[in-house]
Amino acid sequence: MNTRLLLVCFLVLFGMALCAPAQQPSAPRCAAGPETTFQDDLLDKLVGKWKLTGTMMGRELLQECSGQWVFNHKFLRLDCRETKDQPLLGVRYESTMFIGCSSASQRYVVNLVDVFGASDNLGFGRRTGNTIQFVWSYPYGTF
Repeated sequence: MNTRLLLVCFLVLFGMALCAPAQQPSAPRCAAGPETTFQDDLLDKLVGKWKLTGTMMGRELLQECSGQWVFNHKFLRLDCRETKDQPLLGVRYESTMFIGCSSASQRYVVNLVDVFGASDNLGFGRRTGNTIQFVWSYPYGTF
């Protein structure tokens, strides 16, 4: 659950940083097949190296992140690691996310792999302006 809270905070910070006016949700443009690529102007802004800062659970959050398109430009791979001397959660947080697009549902799909171990489902997202809200559904709740 803490992993999901951290991810939600990350996504909220990401959305706030881009500051878009409210708009209706829009579907990503994606197509099936290995010869096609996933083009997304918003995700393109996460390519490169950058720092994630903010507050989580009343404490300072500091992470170094990098983003790159992988697998024939089908997924944006985001790697983040905590850089604070005293880790926020007691262990140094590290994660890798693969953000892609489902051609069947025309939704964003994210697979999060982190220090908390395996999860049994994917997050799905919809874009509104310059924000993508991802949702994970679990037996104990939705995040």
